[in-house]
Amino acid sequence: MPADSHLRWYRCVLPGMLLLLAILSGCAHPRVTPKGFELSPTTSSVLEDSLRPRRLAIVIGIDEYEDPTFARLHFARRDASEMARVLRHPDYGGFDRVVELTSWNDVSRRAILEELRRLRNGLRRQDTLLIYFSGHGSIEVGKEGRVRLYLVTADSRASDLAGTAIDVAALRHFLKDLKAQRKVLILDNCFSGNGKSRITATSREYLSRLPDPWGALEHADGETEAVLMASTLGGSAQEENALKHGTYTYFLLQGLTGDMIRADTNGDGAVTAYEAHDHARARTMEHTHGRQIPEGNFRVVGRADVFLSGRPDPELARAAALVYAYGATATPLSIEVDGRLKGAFPRTVPIPPGTHQVRIQDASGRAVAEGRLPFAQGQVYSLGLLIEELRGYRRYFSVNSGYVRQLRGDGGMIWGDSAPRVTIVSGYRVRGGALRGLTLSFHAAWSSTAGGDWTTLASTERRHVLEAGAQIVLRRSRGRLHAGAGWFGSAVYVPALDLPDQVASEQARAVSASQGWLSFPGGPVAWAGLELTRSLLLTFEGTLPIVVEDFAEDNSPEANVQAAFGIGLELGF
Repeated sequence: MPADSHLRWYRCVLPGMLLLLAILSGCAHPRVTPKGFELSPTTSSVLEDSLRPRRLAIVIGIDEYEDPTFARLHFARRDASEMARVLRHPDYGGFDRVVELTSWNDVSRRAILEELRRLRNGLRRQDTLLIYFSGHGSIEVGKEGRVRLYLVTADSRASDLAGTAIDVAALRHFLKDLKAQRKVLILDNCFSGNGKSRITATSREYLSRLPDPWGALEHADGETEAVLMASTLGGSAQEENALKHGTYTYFLLQGLTGDMIRADTNGDGAVTAYEAHDHARARTMEHTHGRQIPEGNFRVVGRADVFLSGRPDPELARAAALVYAYGATATPLSIEVDGRLKGAFPRTVPIPPGTHQVRIQDASGRAVAEGRLPFAQGQVYSLGLLIEELRGYRRYFSVNSGYVRQLRGDGGMIWGDSAPRVTIVSGYRVRGGALRGLTLSFHAAWSSTAGGDWTTLASTERRHVLEAGAQIVLRRSRGRLHAGAGWFGSAVYVPALDLPDQVASEQARAVSASQGWLSFPGGPVAWAGLELTRSLLLTFEGTLPIVVEDFAEDNSPEANVQAAFGIGLELGF
């Protein structure tokens, strides 16, 4: 081939080969995306991301304040920064987003409220929200002597807390209305005027005159899932140089990190809000020798609770039953299971599933309630309901005496305007579960009457009215007082009277009244009881028997209404 032919071949074939190599090179590296083009996410991945539960937090720490009334704090910003670090950490909190408000421009009232409003717009039902605050608290006595609690921001003024601070009741109501299903509010401050709080001299003097200042507290309309407080309402929350933190926050952080195994009382691999609080409360009280007593309020305890650190193992979480009690209690209580002390309240105590001998006792060791109870795997029990279950009874028997009085209708001509009555009752009461307090009973009653005007003209013979029936009542108790309401139905038999011939021939209404009658009244029941002993109640019962009947035989049926009441004794067994 001539030389010029070779040259022509290279000029024609070589560019084509180079182009082919470039195409093949692009196919060999599919991750290389041409400039100007982007890979589009699939619809399913977008949906998964939009439905994935998120964990969000706002942490606030305020050391310095414009108003000199509020002394400078030393570790509130450090509290918030460390809490934010733990919540972000993938091995601990693993929160998706943590907003940290600690700089001067971020801790004004307006800045904090703006952050809360922005957060509200993006929340979804499946999300978890945590709000943490470390700083000063304060109190204001409002209209009609109502006490209001405030979180003090950097620009708050003691002379105008309502206009410059954050109302705790309003904050809790705001949280209640958020879409997020799980919410936690943690407050490391106090309201007593000592420690991490300041109140004006006027408020302090007014509060000192109130016999129970916290009874005048203005509460929120609703509760969040969990509220963790560094102290009781009348107590003091402290900072400590040795810990370089607020005392409560220090031990709370310990429970979320280094002391996770100790704080994880049910051993499911995660520390929930109630477990973290239980740990911090016990350690704070121990460290301060009882001078600072944290307090918690939980609407949800158990598998639906918020976990703050670690990842729960669903199988391990279902392994134990949980017994809980929170809030201030006049008498500290503890629980023994099969002779072993399991824990003291307020806190949550895990119980092995199965039937156990349970003893709930006060600080002196005196039994408040005891007996055998079944505990189901993974179930959550209120201590108050356990006490009611142990102290209560399932079956009962009662006797009461009283009167029946005619209120409306012609039935009075048969049994008179009023008559004495004796009733015996045998019943069954549901002690636990969703139907707790529901009672089903059967009764038999007897009354003796001379009848109304028509029959007394006809005969002096007394009539014995017999009644048998059933009633269903829902009962509730508060301390020694019990009350309930429900409905009853019964059958009433009135035997016939023998009339003299003269009356029988002259007085048709007397003949009608003297006949034997069988009626089926029913109506509402109101019941009350006073607990004399664990199994003996003094009872008060009122019923309103109503029956539509034509006692006068004039073809005009009408509602006959009576009122029956009685007082008696109920014995449970």
